[in-house]
Parts: sequence; structure tokens; C-alpha cells
Amino acid sequence: MENKYIIGIFFLWATVFLSYPSFLKAEVDDTLRHHVILAIDKAGCDSWIGNREVSVSVRNILLSFWHSGYQMDRPMFLASDYLSILGFAVDASQRDMSMYAIPLKVGGEPFCYRNPDVESLINLLIFKWKELALQKLNPGNSPFSLVSVAKPYALLSLNNSSVDVNRTFLVLVTDHHYNGNDFYDEIVSLIQKQRALNVSSNIDVNRIFQKCYAVEQEYYIRHIKTDTIWANRKYAPQGYVEVYEYLPLQQYFSLGAVINYPTKLVAERRRGGIYEVELPLTWRNNLHFELKRLDAFGVTEDTPSFWTPDNALRLDSLGKAIFRIDRSEKIASIRMRAWVKLLDGVYNATVLSPSYFAPVFLGRDGLNVDIPVVYEEDATVYGIPLWDIFWLPGIDSQFTMAKIWEIIIPAGLLIYLIYYMATHRTYRPKVKDFSFKRIKK
Repeated sequence: MENKYIIGIFFLWATVFLSYPSFLKAEVDDTLRHHVILAIDKAGCDSWIGNREVSVSVRNILLSFWHSGYQMDRPMFLASDYLSILGFAVDASQRDMSMYAIPLKVGGEPFCYRNPDVESLINLLIFKWKELALQKLNPGNSPFSLVSVAKPYALLSLNNSSVDVNRTFLVLVTDHHYNGNDFYDEIVSLIQKQRALNVSSNIDVNRIFQKCYAVEQEYYIRHIKTDTIWANRKYAPQGYVEVYEYLPLQQYFSLGAVINYPTKLVAERRRGGIYEVELPLTWRNNLHFELKRLDAFGVTEDTPSFWTPDNALRLDSLGKAIFRIDRSEKIASIRMRAWVKLLDGVYNATVLSPSYFAPVFLGRDGLNVDIPVVYEEDATVYGIPLWDIFWLPGIDSQFTMAKIWEIIIPAGLLIYLIYYMATHRTYRPKVKDFSFKRIKK
């Protein structure tokens, strides 16, 4: 994780004038980006896997398949999405699993995290499918599919922290030929074959299990559908095209696991009917997450859910943000919407999104947080509200201003009284104005 997120706390002072949307303009919600992994079984499938029926099935899944029950309200693949194509198999002569699931080459380059447009994708799946699907991988004797480990290893092989994706799907083409009844039997069968061939191998059952287990601790590999591939057979299918989704186990994700934020905010009155809200944010030094983006804005009854308005503040680093709002706008809370990347150690590419189009089971609700705003009561001076005309410049707190006036007013009255007493004169007649007369009895 970048140092600015796990070590340093960068203080950001910013003011949002919610009553003047033209001051700031936040980006609208990003379109959710998919990553589709096409994994092709390269052990024993070459006789049929280049068949047109397979390419048609794959093409329909990528460009036409959607399912409201899985919250897929768009095709699985759009031009903005990533596509990676893998081949998986291990030859009994290989000493380790480093070449088990590797990207296939198209145009001499590995087809990994590419962004083909629809026309290029159709061209690949129609005119180049056979060449792609029959591409040799790990030539040698006694290839093993190890179908039971293909799903976790496909994700492990595409570990890339430099890309950001929101949902990851797996399209698996295989004949379902397992070298045993379960994961353990498959690996043991491979090791026994290597011993028979006198291969000095570092492949270990426990090591492979630990890697698969690491994936399963972070992702649930959910099965979505299976298409049967007959490929000119009448009674038994040649193979299958299966669709899965790697679901990060973050359904109950809480933004509090990433940043510290208050549970209540106080709107302090300022001069001119404006209220100021201070939102302090600090990083929790959680090494399993990276904050990619954070939007903050005021919420009224009419504010739409799961959407960032134009007058929002986008925070690219944490610290302290100050909002200035008008009481007449009836802002009830400050909403934070966060995009958080999972540093899971096995894939490192998944970004959880607060978007409406992000599934609930990907932690969407926990990425939209409302912090209630409580407004200060108006300060008074001896029971009289503090008017703006009595607000001296350079002082922010209305209560401080009221206290000052509670001192100024009696002090002023006292000074005036002293002045009045000092300047008030009693009449004293002059001597010449007096005369004495004898009063006769």
C-alpha cells in the first residue's frame, strides 16, 4: 500500500459550498469493470476444443449472457472490460506448478488483461478460435488437467495490483476428466506418475492445498451456469463450458475497517446564516485494504441513493474536510461513498464499489455511510438572539461572540455610568447673586 495511506496522514482542508454547485464538480459513478478469465483445459481436449460449437458457446456467454438473479444487468463483457485467456495443464515431467495456468499467446504476446472491442473479440472467437484453442502448452508426455485446482490457480496466475476490476468471472472449458475422485487424489496421481518417470519434482500436495485454501479464504467461487458441448457426439458430450464468479467474501463490509470517522457531526453556526461542519478522517493502517476514492457530500430527503451529486467533494487523501452549508437546505447528514481495493494477497485487483450497479453481496451497502448532522442552537445575549450585525470579524464561534457581548454590554454601561457621574455638575450660584436682608418682625 502506498505510504500516503498507511503511514502518513495527509491533512486536506477543503470547503464545500453546497449552495453553489458550480464551485466543485465530482465525477459521476464509474462503470463497473469486469475481468473475464477464459481458461481452456489443455490436457486431452485438443480433439474437440477447437470446434465451432465451443467458440459459439463462449461468444454467447461473453456478449449476450446476463442474469438478474446474479445482479448481472449488462452483458458479461463490454469494451471497457478486461479479458485474459489461459491454458491449464501440467506435464508429468514438470518439476513445479509455475507453468500450470499461463496466458495463451495471441499475435505472439500473452493475452492478459486486454481490452478488445466487440469487433475484435468476435473476430478472435470466430476466425482465430481454433488456432487459439489448439495452441500447444507444455508439450510432453502424460499431461494432467488437475481440474480441481484450475479455478483457484486461474485467479492466482493473474495476481496484479496495478489494475482495478470490480467483478471477476471465469469461463472454464474442460472435459471434466478428473485424475481421481477429489483434489487430493488428483495431486497424488500426478506425483505417482512423476515417480514412475523418475522425475525429481518439488510439487507437494500440502503446498498446492495451501494456495487453493488461500484463494478460498478470500473468494467464494460461485457456479453460475454450464453449457454442454457435444461436438458431433450423439450419446455423450465431449465437454463443458462452465461459468463462475469469484466473489470476495465482503458482503458485510464496513467502511470503519478502513478509516476512522465520527458517528455524529455538529454543524456550528457562522455569520450570514451559514453552518460549518468539520469531518475529520484518519487511516486505520489496515494492510488488507487500499482507499482508492472517497466522495463526501450533504444529504437531504431528495438526495438519490447510490449516486454522487455534482456538488460533492472528492477526497484523494485523508485528513480534515470542512463543509459550509445553508440551514435552509435541510442537510440531515454527510454521506461518504468509498471505493476500496482488496489487498488479499492472491489477486490484488478487486475494487469494491458503492455504485448502485454493484451487487449487494460485494459490500455495496457498507461503502455508503451517512453521518448524521446536529445543528447548534442559536446563541443568545441575555436572552436576545445574536444578530449578524453584532458579529465581529475574526471570530467564528457564535458562543464566543455571545460571551464577548455579555462582557461588552455591562462593561459599556459601567463606563457610561462613570462618565455620566464624572461629567454631571450641581448648580452653585455666584456670590454677587446673593444679598442679605433683614427681615422685620
